[in-house]
Amino acid sequence: VAELGFGALKTNIFLFDERPRMHQPGFARAPGWPELNPDRKVTQALRDQLGAFR
Repeated sequence: VAELGFGALKTNIFLFDERPRMHQPGFARAPGWPELNPDRKVTQALRDQLGAFR
């Protein structure tokens, strides 16, 4: 990405657990959904994913 002159990379959040999938909580407005703060599992998955890009 940097070699091509881009200063940033946009990606979706992927969860590589027992069932690999893309994390898409959506924008629904309902009590308790979607959570505004990700849980620890999502946060760790994102750290792992970004670490792989480095």
